[in-house]
Amino acid sequence: MLQSSNDVIVRIEPIDIEMLEATATHETERFLFFFFKRDKVTYQVKLNVTIELTKIVVENIAFKERQKNVYQNFSLRKRKQKQEIT
Repeated sequence: MLQSSNDVIVRIEPIDIEMLEATATHETERFLFFFFKRDKVTYQVKLNVTIELTKIVVENIAFKERQKNVYQNFSLRKRKQKQEIT
């Protein structure tokens, strides 16, 4: 959705959240099969979230055009040589 448009997103606000599925996975870890028993729990949640999206439509904005001068003949090599001489 975001890659298909050039609009600028200002705010994403959740309106409604619906719980679809929630699981908890319990694991017991041990060092060298016997030592330092540790219980580990991993939670996974699937949600259906309804959002309100506030965005700026770039196509509707009238931009002022300006020209910026670019120096094409500028060489860093010449500038470094001048600095070394002085």
